[in-house]
Amino acid sequence: MPPMGLLSRHACPAALAAFAVNAAPGQPLPVTLLDITPATGIDAQFQPPASVQISFMIAGAAAADVNNDGLNDLFILSGGHAPDRLYLCTGIDTNGVPQYEDHAAEWGIDRAQIGAGVSFADINNDGWPDLYITVQGDADGQSSGMHRLMLNHGTAEPGLAGFTDVADLAGVSTTSPTQPDGYGSAWGDINADGRLDLFVAGWILNSDANRLFLANTDGTFTDVTATHLPADIVSARGFSPAFADVNNDTHPDILLAADYGTSRLLLNDGAGRFTDATAAAGVGLDSNGMGSAVADFNADGHIDWYVTSIHRPSSATQDGNKLYLNNADATFTETARAAGVDDGGWGWGASAGDIDLDGNTDIIETNGWSGALWLNERSYLWLNNADGTFTESGFMAGLNHTGQGRGLLLFDADNDGDLDVGITAIDRPFRLYRNDAADRARNWVRINLDTRSSPSIPPMGVGTRIALTAGGRTQHRLVQANPSYLAQSPIEAHFGLNTTDTIERVEIRWPNGAVRTIENLAINTIHTLTPCDADTDGDHRVTAADVTGYIDAFLARERRADLDADARHTFFDIIRYLDAYHAGCPQDTQRSTQSPPPSKPARRTIRP
Repeated sequence: MPPMGLLSRHACPAALAAFAVNAAPGQPLPVTLLDITPATGIDAQFQPPASVQISFMIAGAAAADVNNDGLNDLFILSGGHAPDRLYLCTGIDTNGVPQYEDHAAEWGIDRAQIGAGVSFADINNDGWPDLYITVQGDADGQSSGMHRLMLNHGTAEPGLAGFTDVADLAGVSTTSPTQPDGYGSAWGDINADGRLDLFVAGWILNSDANRLFLANTDGTFTDVTATHLPADIVSARGFSPAFADVNNDTHPDILLAADYGTSRLLLNDGAGRFTDATAAAGVGLDSNGMGSAVADFNADGHIDWYVTSIHRPSSATQDGNKLYLNNADATFTETARAAGVDDGGWGWGASAGDIDLDGNTDIIETNGWSGALWLNERSYLWLNNADGTFTESGFMAGLNHTGQGRGLLLFDADNDGDLDVGITAIDRPFRLYRNDAADRARNWVRINLDTRSSPSIPPMGVGTRIALTAGGRTQHRLVQANPSYLAQSPIEAHFGLNTTDTIERVEIRWPNGAVRTIENLAINTIHTLTPCDADTDGDHRVTAADVTGYIDAFLARERRADLDADARHTFFDIIRYLDAYHAGCPQDTQRSTQSPPPSKPARRTIRP
């Protein structure tokens, strides 16, 4: 077998094709990625004005079911040369290709602006995903950038656009007091009040643009950077923030991938205030942290962290990506080189997911730079071998992207159960690669969370931990609203099951401490699961025993008994519990890929 260097840098296609044939005769790779962009109706291209100094670093996109019709849609930034695009998926054609139409104008989101990063989150818990866009300037390249918080009102109607910009009213329109700055944005409930808080990363030196915003009860946000973050956060050259509970204390911590050796791990004290634990935890070793992927890569139930960086051959400092494996004691072990995932060229966006549906979490990364060492370097797909190592399989799978890649997202575009790949690039069209892993007789399940009935749990279940056991193996997922370098994948949990046809058990640990267990969940199905405030024993049924369980939790001042999430246990929580008891548990829904889309939630226009 040729050395991995031949497979990961500048190897000619003929050599790689020969290796693919010789490596595993008669054993096709269990995943095929096919560029189907021309057949989808997507014609977006990110093209910023040359007058913007940092335009070569930005190109955001995100996937979400914007109109709640059961199909994932795409919002793609254009860079200012044209209006941004909102591609609604109108269906899947007979060739298995998702069809998209641009409805940005109809939904009031067709602005020509120099957008950088994109993230979705349901900030008002009404069932419709809202949109946050970090903006570097207007289309002329001269005006100051104003970030946009686009509130989703649901289906567009005459006289009422689908989205309304409320960033100014909400207090999140700017993050730098000196100049336009803002890259990735992430959402998480830092103080256990059931509302989603916002972190926005800033890269420009001395712009003071790494900002933390605390959600208020009225739809506005308060900038708590000065009181809740370490003072030296100003020195971090931030690109990709993420919220994740890395020390298993139920409170989301902040992981910030940042440039020039300034990545940070900030631990939450339980009240939403953070201390810098970077050095003590053994992270921050990446020389130029850019992209970020947060997942459990070794199936031990603890959250790991993958950070993309620059790999310069023979360099002692720019030594590539970092894979930080969680030791379960607030420390990490860096294993990227031993795992075979350190050399991703000039790395930008990266995502984690089970791309070949074998039950292991894989890594996919895009990259690009104009220097000779990285010119026309392709994107990478590392398949997890379940032994601490990964096999680079991008070319053999058909991932032939060689443009100046920036953002990367994983989402099920054609609703067949496997994860497809979207890539943004500088001065190049957006590309959509269809994954055909589901055609290889491998099973899967997708889990969405509807938490509208439980105000103590963040919208869409952000921060929930899900453990799924099938075939005697347990996989772990974090439901997250974190970016992968300016791009965001849908807020859901996806599991590959290999050929296992039975899910023995699913355990859902909600952020408020409640637990729900499900046995024999249907495979090859898209599930929408709900919490139940009245259910205290986790069986999603309401019985007299649950009343006793709630009384015990209330007297013990457990977090799950604080049903209004006000950090107090009062008579109002008891009243809410009794209401929930009489109402019973909300109904789950499930849908196979052949079923019609679920009914839409009632449209609610809620403005800050």
